[in-house]
Amino acid sequence: MQDSAQKYGPYPGMPEEKRPRFEALLARTFSFFVLYLFATVILLGPRSTVGGILASITKAGLLLTATFNFMWWVTLRKLWYRLDATTVGIRLGLRTLRIPYANITAVERRDTPWDVVKVGPLTYAKEVPQLIEYVAQIGAFIVEGRGKIYLYSTLSSYHDPKGLILITMTDGKTYGISPAEPERFLEELEKRRRQARPQ
Repeated sequence: MQDSAQKYGPYPGMPEEKRPRFEALLARTFSFFVLYLFATVILLGPRSTVGGILASITKAGLLLTATFNFMWWVTLRKLWYRLDATTVGIRLGLRTLRIPYANITAVERRDTPWDVVKVGPLTYAKEVPQLIEYVAQIGAFIVEGRGKIYLYSTLSSYHDPKGLILITMTDGKTYGISPAEPERFLEELEKRRRQARPQ
């Protein structure tokens, strides 16, 4: 069995200097935090009970939004994939999702558009490049004809997948990832799956 792990960035076809940096998310985090500080100073004066409640709600909303944006920035900055001896690893911020080769029933590559019907409440998705340097998706997506797919990917895998690898599990879950060099990733994944099968 091959023991050496291989790590892949989540940016197919991108040279190192052009890979997403997600500064927009960090900038939005800073903006919301500045608004929170501004609201704190402005709302320090005497006010009614209702005014105090509204001020607290406003500040809590700004702080939660800043925290939400910062957590997504950390997750997307740290996103990568790793093939080791027994699992596919998906690094998500401070945790790593591990998919055992033994639990994989199908692997396919998706390069054609699909219809995203719905996204989960804790899903992150950006389609507008002006707001974030490149497109990114994290979370559960309902896709027409495919059901729920958990995307941990970058580039335009939201409506127009390119180099997206779909991994279906024995429990029916499907994960979508976008490793750099998808052909090499698929070849290595299949090799490791074969090696992991009982002899």
